[in-house]
Amino acid sequence: MQRKMLKDKKNLVFVSVLAILIATSLIITDKGREEFTVIAGKVALRNISSLPASVQVTSDSSNVKINGGSLNESIVVGAGQPLTIFAEEPGSFTLSAKIFGINIKSIKVNVLPNIMLYPGGDFIGVKINANGLIAVRFSNIVVEGKGVLCPAKDAGILIGDIIRKVNGINVHNSEAFTKEVNKEENLNQVLQIEVFRGGKELTFYVSPEFSKDNNRNLIGLWVKDNVAGIGTLTYVTADMKSYGALGHAITESTTGITVPIDCGDLVGAQILNLVKGKKNQPGEVQGQLPDEVPFGQVTANNDFGIFGDYYGGIIEPGSQAYPIALQSEIHEGDAIILSCIDGSVKEYKIKIEKVNRQSSPNTKSMNIRIVDDNLLKKTGGIIQGMSGSPIIQEGKIIGAVTHVLVNDPTRGYGVFIEWMLENNYN
Repeated sequence: MQRKMLKDKKNLVFVSVLAILIATSLIITDKGREEFTVIAGKVALRNISSLPASVQVTSDSSNVKINGGSLNESIVVGAGQPLTIFAEEPGSFTLSAKIFGINIKSIKVNVLPNIMLYPGGDFIGVKINANGLIAVRFSNIVVEGKGVLCPAKDAGILIGDIIRKVNGINVHNSEAFTKEVNKEENLNQVLQIEVFRGGKELTFYVSPEFSKDNNRNLIGLWVKDNVAGIGTLTYVTADMKSYGALGHAITESTTGITVPIDCGDLVGAQILNLVKGKKNQPGEVQGQLPDEVPFGQVTANNDFGIFGDYYGGIIEPGSQAYPIALQSEIHEGDAIILSCIDGSVKEYKIKIEKVNRQSSPNTKSMNIRIVDDNLLKKTGGIIQGMSGSPIIQEGKIIGAVTHVLVNDPTRGYGVFIEWMLENNYN
């Protein structure tokens, strides 16, 4: 009897420990609500992130098939196993991932109508005002009696930090920043500088020093409040209300950080020169951005491009809109890209050498190679500024050019159009 009680106690302890481990796993891995965007009538491949084990997936809608079957009750999905999602009609529904009947994650699925897009290919100018000031460079200050100092660096500020406030006052541009730092009453006083770094808000305390050479207070930090550049328009939506471009983020050239947007404009670009790409020497589109009425507003800048409201003026009346293809429809072989390296948008031949099936967004979705003789003669392949050039296969928009291989400018990567659209609509 005593042995049986001991065994029962061991079993009870084992079950309790198991329950604690399961509960801990749920707490650690539950990241709350996710959101997917899919196209009505098209099969999409998606991955539920951070699953600790196999889960049951259920839906609150009958308008969906998961992994080829209807969700009358639930299906079991293994950890790390992607889902194929198919919905017949536009709308939205929720998928729930459960373990032992406990909901650990909810996924909102937005089902868009079968989309038609106007392909781009035009060079565009982008002007962005950052949401805060980007710390881009330190500079030393020679202070009489103290030697060489850099107060900002010594306080813990890092290159790439986004400065939002000085002594509680918002600083939207470099002039406002300089004004706050240079206030006479701040000499020999500690400044409270609030920055944004890695998704967190941090506060640093910096003591400005007076520079005789500059005749003002300095903290040894250069900041930037705006960026500008040239890229390629990928698409405009069929309702002519929004657009996507570039296929990758706009980054600050010194720090490499993705620029957080306060506001921005899509403008025309005057192309002055094309620098041909060579092995280990990337080419580029050189030009300038004339002051003119914007074609659109930039409201988002992320890993998959820039997005925003379209005002008109790029897509010609009567242009042809194209359907899109999700990755399940894309195959290796012939395709074209659109670019205006000759002064107007034209088709150029490429080969899709590899399709990288992806269940979560990634900008390197396709390995591509330029095979068009005219394009190779002019640019040597993919050059900076061609990012965003739409890729079309069998009459459907499948993605956009994103990267060039430095050691072979004829080759590069493209992003699936579905990832750009997911970021456009979410």
